[in-house]
Amino acid sequence: MTASTITDMRVSEFLLAFFEGTGWYTPDYKMAEPMFWGKGQGCDFLDTPCLDSNGETSFPDFFCTNTGEDGCSYTNGGYAICGTNDMSVTDSSLNSNFDYFGGNVVMRDRFADNCPYYVNYLDGNCGDESNEDINLEGSEYFGSKSSCFTGTLGENKAKSQKSSYCFKKTVSSFGLTSEELNLFSVNLSDMENIKCKSQLEKKQSLVTKKAPSLFQVYFF
Repeated sequence: MTASTITDMRVSEFLLAFFEGTGWYTPDYKMAEPMFWGKGQGCDFLDTPCLDSNGETSFPDFFCTNTGEDGCSYTNGGYAICGTNDMSVTDSSLNSNFDYFGGNVVMRDRFADNCPYYVNYLDGNCGDESNEDINLEGSEYFGSKSSCFTGTLGENKAKSQKSSYCFKKTVSSFGLTSEELNLFSVNLSDMENIKCKSQLEKKQSLVTKKAPSLFQVYFF
């Protein structure tokens, strides 16, 4: 359950317990989906500001600092933007403790204590086949097996700034060794498949055939 509309929502144990508490429902807790936001981060994740006085964060896997930057949602479900793309939106009633950017500038999500994180584009869900018409790079894939990745892949050369992409992801454990169990394959069109570990990893891709591009993999 989330307070804001996001692309890759989760039906958590908390949401099921909420419904049960109304007295109207008897939920099946086996159907609860996992929630990894803030998992294992300790009490500081809740008790300390998401950004310090220098605009930095102690939790870079959850919060971002470059507002307006393109990226992926936390679950890699789709395109996202860091915080907001409009720093002119203000709210005079903003709690001063959450005025991280000065001038009462507010982020898109008003329920996150004004903390900047990668907020989903509503039409950027990688799992939605109807989003195929926003396939900017021609080699992207939208469907149930797609995930969001970030990098500088361009049609003819590497881009100067990081962008978001939806690529088909394949995970297979059949016949693999214990060291290979954490590998997955990312399909960059018909030209290339890249094998990556299921953690933050950088890969050089020659998919453009003209200039190598940095392929930044964020996968959880």
